[in-house]
Amino acid sequence: MLSLPVPLYPEPPYTYDEAKVAIAFLDNPLSSVPPGLLPEGIEYLPLQVAVFADYPDSTIGPYREVVVLVGVMRNGNPALYCPLIYVTSDTALCAGREIWGFPKKLAVIDIEHGEENSLHCRLERGGDDLLVLNGSVPNEIDASSVMLLENLTVINHKLIPSVGGGNPDVDVLSTVSSEQSIKSVLGGAGTLQAGGEVALVLGSGGTAQILWSLSDLVLPYGQEIEASAV
Repeated sequence: MLSLPVPLYPEPPYTYDEAKVAIAFLDNPLSSVPPGLLPEGIEYLPLQVAVFADYPDSTIGPYREVVVLVGVMRNGNPALYCPLIYVTSDTALCAGREIWGFPKKLAVIDIEHGEENSLHCRLERGGDDLLVLNGSVPNEIDASSVMLLENLTVINHKLIPSVGGGNPDVDVLSTVSSEQSIKSVLGGAGTLQAGGEVALVLGSGGTAQILWSLSDLVLPYGQEIEASAV
């Protein structure tokens, strides 16, 4: 029998079994990102990535996710910064925001890996298409091609407004790195089409190199690294 309080999500680490992930690297990333996108002390690297993920079995249940990432440098070290992320589960949304500071929003996410290794992915929110990925992944790829990206630290700006107004209750940078066991990777190419707020980060999109991986993931607690000024 349940008793109150009933938490929305458990403590990390979270495991993800048989995760299916499409990673699209824009061939011609923007030379700069919009002013104010990156926190102070973080410099943009010309790398823009869109990730479509299907998590059929995780600690917090099945859900799908789209992550928009840009390459950055912090204290001389390469990393990834997450300005936009979308999920299909309220549990994933709240856990991501409250623990790690991921700026998650609810959205509709379609991911289809079809015949002849075709790949069709779509992100929709509020009736608008924010991101569409079309391509094919016919080539077997060495797992190290995914590990190079996954081993990079992801930086978030964890911002929680004050209940009484004024200065935020929380205004910090946080980092997290996932651990994964890769089972297979396919590679290919395609196109990304961005709209709405995603276009503010990725531009209108363009041609992209695509990796499609099957893996088991573990997402641990992250780390607070410094107060943020933006």
